[in-house]
Amino acid sequence: MPDLLRFLKPRYDAVILDLPGAADALETACLLTAQHLLLVTTNELAALYAARRSVEFLERSGVAKSRLRLIVNRYTPRTGLKREDVRTALDLEAFVVLGNDYDAVQNAILEGKPVAKGTPFSRAASSLASALCGEASAGPGPRRGAWLSLLGRKK
Repeated sequence: MPDLLRFLKPRYDAVILDLPGAADALETACLLTAQHLLLVTTNELAALYAARRSVEFLERSGVAKSRLRLIVNRYTPRTGLKREDVRTALDLEAFVVLGNDYDAVQNAILEGKPVAKGTPFSRAASSLASALCGEASAGPGPRRGAWLSLLGRKK
């Protein structure tokens, strides 16, 4: 896989890998070459425990904690831990929090359409995209393109 990544990186603005976890050497090698790592969790105790184990594994594997971007998905403060508790549990500040907008997401799935504009989830997803675009342009060297053109081929 690292050879494939070395082949893809110069040809695309961004290469995204959705890995279930860093459980083996191949996945770890991919993570070590990544510019940004997005760690997605919810504010539920079991999910935070699993995320904490992932953070510890990544640190032992040589991934600097500063490269991790925490995304808290389906955030519901009244049924899960609060943001400050999540920060304390993982020793990471949330990069973006996506609220639990179950109805809007379910309607979009059933209709086969994007989540309606103006919903809390839509606003949070836009915030995530803006944050990722801002980070992509803030790195060293010339800007290679926005994260939103994830699959666009370089010209």
